[in-house]
Amino acid sequence: MKRILCLLCILLLTAGLFAACGKPEPPAPPTSSYDEPAGTEPETLPADPSGNDEINIGEAFTELAEAFSQLEQVFSATWPENEFTKQMPRPKFETGLGVSEAGTFGILTSATVDQLRDYTKDLKNAGFTRNASSTDESVLGLTVYTYEADNGRGYRVEIAYSMGMSAITIKKI
Repeated sequence: MKRILCLLCILLLTAGLFAACGKPEPPAPPTSSYDEPAGTEPETLPADPSGNDEINIGEAFTELAEAFSQLEQVFSATWPENEFTKQMPRPKFETGLGVSEAGTFGILTSATVDQLRDYTKDLKNAGFTRNASSTDESVLGLTVYTYEADNGRGYRVEIAYSMGMSAITIKKI
């Protein structure tokens, strides 16, 4: 499960990295001159102390907004239909980036701990009750919640929530 969670986080960070990257346009020539009144703000800021590279503030904010928009889209994806997700009920919260790996499927969610507690009830009603174990505790103000169980048909589900991040993993056993 840790490998899947790490892989999901890496993919999420990589998607954000590529969303923020792009071919930079050459900087616009400076518009200021020595005749401008004092207190006029420049449209660009130096990117390094030598002043060789300049960043257009408006373009930088636009690119950042686009990157966040794409990141938000990761968590508004629809619940995938595959052999793993057919074993469990569809969550009532948003899910995102899903990854399959050798008999395992993991998916990131934007669920709160309370939503995951409710989803655990749905999983139990769907038969995920065999060999069950769970953790539900707060330590230093941080909530940790986990639930793991088999469904008796050869699948095991794992739910994990910690520090505002959550994931669901289901695997063949």
